[in-house]
Amino acid sequence: SMKYWLLQLGLSAIMLVDAIYFYRKGWQILAVLFLLLFLLVSLFSLIGFPLLATFEINVKTIYQATVVVIWQFAVKQLINLLTIVALVITFWAFPSELFLFLFSVIAFYVMRHNQSMFEALADQFLKPVVEGEEINE
Repeated sequence: SMKYWLLQLGLSAIMLVDAIYFYRKGWQILAVLFLLLFLLVSLFSLIGFPLLATFEINVKTIYQATVVVIWQFAVKQLINLLTIVALVITFWAFPSELFLFLFSVIAFYVMRHNQSMFEALADQFLKPVVEGEEINE
């Protein structure tokens, strides 16, 4: 999870810094492109971290599973992303100490909203273990 977190944090920082740089230079098209890439990285984080919390998988498999999740559950992930964007905009406009406590509420909402998706993914990709049989990885 630390590798995935560092990779996502690095990509997010690069995309945001590039978006701000190109916006200040007056190249709005490139700034919008990097902002969209930042949203894509955020979507990968929004899906990848709950996957890491639910399943034991490596970094390469997280990215593969995230693409599958985006493809199969696009509307659900778009709702999650738009909810978080709306909350960030709200707290940007009206900052308070409540902002510190709402991250846990947001995480609860995302995990609760994705519960049916995790069950479907487990049914689709996990093989049942037969009693007495070892798991070879």
